[in-house]
Amino acid sequence: MRHSLSIILPMLNEEENVEPVTKELAQTLEAASIPYEIICVSNGSTDRTEEFITTCSQQNPHIRGIFLREKGYGLAITTGFKTATTDLLTIVSGDGQVDPHDIVKAYEIMERTDVDIVKPRRTHRSDGWHRAFLAAAHTILLKIVFGLPGWDIDAPPKIIKRAFAERLHLENKEFSIDDEIMIKTHHIGGTMAELDVGWRTRKHGTPHVARAILKVSWCMFKNIMRWRLHYRALITDKISPPSPNKKTAGEHISPPAG
Repeated sequence: MRHSLSIILPMLNEEENVEPVTKELAQTLEAASIPYEIICVSNGSTDRTEEFITTCSQQNPHIRGIFLREKGYGLAITTGFKTATTDLLTIVSGDGQVDPHDIVKAYEIMERTDVDIVKPRRTHRSDGWHRAFLAAAHTILLKIVFGLPGWDIDAPPKIIKRAFAERLHLENKEFSIDDEIMIKTHHIGGTMAELDVGWRTRKHGTPHVARAILKVSWCMFKNIMRWRLHYRALITDKISPPSPNKKTAGEHISPPAG
């Protein structure tokens, strides 16, 4: 029996993307025979995002909405994780830049390998060289400071076992939530598989990260330093040690040809 999957969709003022993104996700997952739910988390939206989420949830029982007054990408994700009811969780940006077929690829790798987390890395991007450069610098810093395996640490769509995610006690409310996931996964010896994915151009709405790229980058740098300086209090004391029988893995799995 195939494992069920929750897609967590953080959405901040994404009124133009709610319907096309959720529709494309639903169609792709249904075609792949993956049991699913789509959790759209509006984190402080001031446009008609929540109205469109409500409409989509009425049309498709697999879609539901959570409406938060407070902003925060990480807050939206952790809230979605806490309300998910499935075996597996995945994080997908609500702007349509993630190809749903990459979710299917990551899901199939999870089904085949049974690792704790499947982590993508973007081998081609459509949002400019500067974003690719910053992502590479970010990954190199994390590898130097924490010795993390893999590349493109914040790349979606990650797929995580829900039981494993609960062990991580995730707390970050900002864009550093992916860093926290990977730092804690590495600390407790979680198993990981990596695959290559793409990254599409946003077709609708405002690119929130691109408009505040320096602010977001500075915020992520501060969090990395805070976790390093207070590693015991913020990482070690928050989660349990790895099981002595836990295998470790850091394999890189490329998507099948075609």
